[in-house]
Amino acid sequence: MESCYQERSQVHPPVSSVAHGCSLLLRRLSMEWKLPEVSSGIHRQKLGLGSTQCAFDYRGSWDTSATGAHAALYDPNSNISTSYGLTSWVRAGVPGKMVVMGLPLYGRTWQLKDPKVNGIGAPATAVGPGDDGVLIFSEVEKFNRENGATVVYDAKTVSTYSHAGTSWIGYDDSRSTTVKLEFAQAHGLRGYFFWALSYDREWEISKQASRTWVTG
Repeated sequence: MESCYQERSQVHPPVSSVAHGCSLLLRRLSMEWKLPEVSSGIHRQKLGLGSTQCAFDYRGSWDTSATGAHAALYDPNSNISTSYGLTSWVRAGVPGKMVVMGLPLYGRTWQLKDPKVNGIGAPATAVGPGDDGVLIFSEVEKFNRENGATVVYDAKTVSTYSHAGTSWIGYDDSRSTTVKLEFAQAHGLRGYFFWALSYDREWEISKQASRTWVTG
C-alpha cells in the first residue's frame, strides 16, 4: 500500500473527524494489511470514520511520454483504475459502507507530440499548461473557452479530455463525475469527497454530484 495519510475533506454524506485515507495502489495488500480488522477497528471507534480512497493521480507529470486519464474509473489496458482499486478493497474484506471515494476537481496536462494524434495515450513530450502540468477545474474551463478547445468524453475510462493545438488536458466534468458516483452507489460505498471543493468556483460539478447522490 502506498501514500497513506490522514486528511479532513469535504465529504458527502458528512463524515466527522479525520478520515483514514489511503491510495488505491494495493501493493502487498494481503501480506501487510488485515483490512477486515482495520475496518472493524475504525467502526468500533464510532466516530463516523471511513476509509477514504483517493481515486486520482494515476497519471501525471512524472511520465510525460503519453497523455492519460489521471482519474480513470476503468482502464482497458491495466489495473490502474478506480474500479479495480475500490473492488479490490471490498474483496479484501473492507465493507463498502466504510469506503468514501475521492474525486479530483483538477486536470493534468501534457504537450502532444503531434496535435493530430490527441486521444488518451497519445504520444506526448512534456507537461502542458499549469503549475507542473496541473490546472484546477475553473482554469480548465477558462482554457477550453479561450482556446476553442475540443472537448471529448471518453466512455472507456469514464473521463473527459480537451485539446487545443499541442496542449492536452485530462480531467473530470459533470458527466464523468455523475457516472463515477453512480458506480460508487451501486457498489454500496458510503459517500464521496472532492479534492478540492474550492477548485470548482461555479459549483458546477459539486451541485451535480449532490443531485446525483441518492440519500435515504
